[in-house]
Amino acid sequence: MKTKKKIKKRRVVPVGIFFILLIILGLFSAAVLSGYFYFEAKSRISDIEKAARDYLIPLAEASANLAELSYKNKNYFKLKQLFREKIEEEIIDEAFFVLSDGKIIIHSDREVEKDLKGNIATDEFAYNVDLIMLPVWSKTDNVQFMDYHIYDNDLKIPFRKDVTQLLKQYIYNKVDVPGWLVTRAVFHKEQGIGCVSFLVSKDRIYKFLLELFNNILNLSYIFAGISLGISFFISVVIFFRYSSLSKRRAGEIVEHEIESIIAPVYSMRKNGMNGRLKEAIKIKSTFNCKINNSDKSIIKDAVAVTDKKRKIV
Repeated sequence: MKTKKKIKKRRVVPVGIFFILLIILGLFSAAVLSGYFYFEAKSRISDIEKAARDYLIPLAEASANLAELSYKNKNYFKLKQLFREKIEEEIIDEAFFVLSDGKIIIHSDREVEKDLKGNIATDEFAYNVDLIMLPVWSKTDNVQFMDYHIYDNDLKIPFRKDVTQLLKQYIYNKVDVPGWLVTRAVFHKEQGIGCVSFLVSKDRIYKFLLELFNNILNLSYIFAGISLGISFFISVVIFFRYSSLSKRRAGEIVEHEIESIIAPVYSMRKNGMNGRLKEAIKIKSTFNCKINNSDKSIIKDAVAVTDKKRKIV
């Protein structure tokens, strides 16, 4: 009865093994998903920025050349049409041609132009004149492509501050700067007279990161389900394997105990039967010896009597 109680206590579900496996697989899944997010985000952001450079720099070159002709002819219709077309295609968010003193020649948004009263220097907080006029003041005809703080109520970074800080530290160090400034000097009679500039939001990067976050979240649910299933399956296998080993061990223990009980009795019986058998054999051999001795004495007596009788005769 004691043996049975001990065996029942040992047959427990391996909950500890289940949770250990679940934690290990969970950590492994987190490492895989983190690595995937890191490399995918770095790679795709680099591709998006490169694609923006490859498209916007030639566009700024062409716009500056067109602005030079328009300024010479005092006809800005084609330049306005180009700005409108690219904004409708959502390639750029804002475009303008301004002179070196900040005077607006063309602006893609008439309402903004009215608010600025015809000069970007009116709102130095939204329009950094030093950066916009950098090609003119540095006397270069190269397009300047740089990160730029676009101050627009409709344009916001769609991440919490802690998430933005992590992205800035590990993924993209300019994630907190919501736009790019693309600016190129406009020349007239070999003198820089102003700049054609584009403000472009990083909305493509933010949309990609949000999609990637959603993909990682969905994959985490799938990985969690797989980890749970694997942990449960291995735990069940271990449970049944342990149960079979416990039964086998219990059988061996019971068999050993039965043998320990039966063996002395069997030995006593065996020894007792052997003793009786030996005693019977001993008695038989003693009896046979007596019989043999008595036969010999009878034969000797008979021979002696016969000799006497013969002598008498």
